[in-house]
Amino acid sequence: MSYKKWIHKYKFLQEDLVDTQNQFEEYVQTFNADFSIEEDELENPQPIKVDNLPERINDNLCKPVFKRLSKILHPDRGGNNEDFIKASDSYRNQDIISLYIMAEKYDIDIEDLITDDILPLFESSCELLEKQIDKKTGSIAWDWCTTTDPKEKEFTIKYLKDNHNIVPKENPSK
Repeated sequence: MSYKKWIHKYKFLQEDLVDTQNQFEEYVQTFNADFSIEEDELENPQPIKVDNLPERINDNLCKPVFKRLSKILHPDRGGNNEDFIKASDSYRNQDIISLYIMAEKYDIDIEDLITDDILPLFESSCELLEKQIDKKTGSIAWDWCTTTDPKEKEFTIKYLKDNHNIVPKENPSK
């Protein structure tokens, strides 16, 4: 697939992520209205995972693109601090499409930097967004709010109580 098609796919996934994030926030509010943590029942509930920053990659193929962007975006050179932080995050995540879109925004020519070696990163940039969407749609809050089967709801309640000491409130939202 050409890199321009990857960019279109990426932009679509960005919009999908925004929609998913908005729906997710509603589901989290509903979930929080329906459940609470039960004190003193479990001494050591299983911790809920928190994401860490990705590991630093020594041979990051995005480096030439990031360096070219940094010359314009770095705050010490009069650039936009917010965009520089976004570019740094994109670089750290090897999100080449985000860097490419930012370069387009600032009219920075990087066509010469798009090589056959870098093309696989276009697919991985889209996969990053897909993973973020999947993470939200795979959450317990999402599951709770989209499940209509009473047996599945009962299973979720049991799982939350047994593994995380989370119990339904007396007057849930639904």
